[in-house]
Amino acid sequence: MFRRIIAILRRDFTSMTRDAILIYVAVMPILLSFGLRFFLPNVGQASVQVVVTEETATRLENELAAYLEVEVVADEVALERRVLAYDDAVGIVPAGSGYELLLGGNESHDARVLPAMVLQRLQGESGFVAKMEEVGEAGVPYRQWIGAFVALSVSFLASIIMGLHIIEDKETGMMQALGVTPLQRRTYVLARGLFVVGMALVAVFSSLLALGLTDFAGGQMVAATLASSLAAVLFGFVLGAASGNQITGIANLKFGFLLVLLPAVLTILLPEGWHVALYWLPSYWAFAGFRAILVEGTSWAGLAPLLLGNVAVSLVYLLGSYPWLRGRLNFAAG
Repeated sequence: MFRRIIAILRRDFTSMTRDAILIYVAVMPILLSFGLRFFLPNVGQASVQVVVTEETATRLENELAAYLEVEVVADEVALERRVLAYDDAVGIVPAGSGYELLLGGNESHDARVLPAMVLQRLQGESGFVAKMEEVGEAGVPYRQWIGAFVALSVSFLASIIMGLHIIEDKETGMMQALGVTPLQRRTYVLARGLFVVGMALVAVFSSLLALGLTDFAGGQMVAATLASSLAAVLFGFVLGAASGNQITGIANLKFGFLLVLLPAVLTILLPEGWHVALYWLPSYWAFAGFRAILVEGTSWAGLAPLLLGNVAVSLVYLLGSYPWLRGRLNFAAG
């Protein structure tokens, strides 16, 4: 049995290296994450932006503009509202004989330090130190949120490759040929499942590292990826069983992957009390687990209900679809 599983896995990886589309599916998410790693910090760090009122601008705008990007607003109320936006805008307001920096809480290191250094230089070497006050409650962990979306997406990519392999087996007649071999159905299912789980683990950790995310519990991420892989394996089998050819498979893939990503988007758009309407979707629980690890830094006690919910919902779908899958992929004895 073990040798047959290895043979199927070797065949899957060999087939993947021959097909340019499958290579693209496997590699592009990691390359995209690596690109985002450099792009995301630059959203607020390409140039450090400071916000001043019209009164302060009459005294400092020309001097600040030599070092920083200056935005002028009408009054301190507008200044505070601007600082609380998601980008790295730092407010400068008069405070006694010096100035005070207003921070929203989500600023980068450069945005916190450079305006203070510029003000100190403009004030001369008189020992002036800018006072900083955070007017926002907490920073926006945008990188962690994107990491949760990336983890959810790439955990299902291996199932796409598996589904396309099953379609290829059906088109080339390999599925019928398997019917006259001693290969058992559970061996075939186990081999395909291991392919998805292995690729999902590699893809999730590689993408997060490429994105620059390392401050998370590795054991928790492994557990969340394994729980997500259960639904991913089912997704791959359904994709392969429902599609008679590659064209149909791609069409089904577009609709199916929409169901995978839509719950993650809706968790942001909908009030938390409405999330119960998404409990029937395995990808909701998968995204909730990744979000809890990366964004909230949850403990095992907080993560466990999400993992159990993911596994329970996935098992319900697996048991419900098993008779149909057995009929569509009836190539070997149980």
